[in-house]
Amino acid sequence: MPRSNGTIHVEEVPGELLRYRVESWSNPDEPHLVDLAEHECSGACSCESFSFTKSKAIKEGKPLHTRLTQCRHVRAARRFFAVKLLREMALKLQQ
Repeated sequence: MPRSNGTIHVEEVPGELLRYRVESWSNPDEPHLVDLAEHECSGACSCESFSFTKSKAIKEGKPLHTRLTQCRHVRAARRFFAVKLLREMALKLQQ
């Protein structure tokens, strides 16, 4: 998953709805797995930040859908999903 022009690469996991591979900032050759369906659609990630900090905040009852409970990989996957959905909706409106 090579880094391109300072952006973080996000790709869908084929055949798995709401699951994405998101490029790692520190190790671009080892992407993180993000599942947006987890934690009431707030998302979960395989990265260390999520495993140690964000999941603890979730267990403590911190608000979901915030930086307290979402790592940057989850936020990148959510942006990717939102842009894709908006494009699809715009195309349907044009028909």
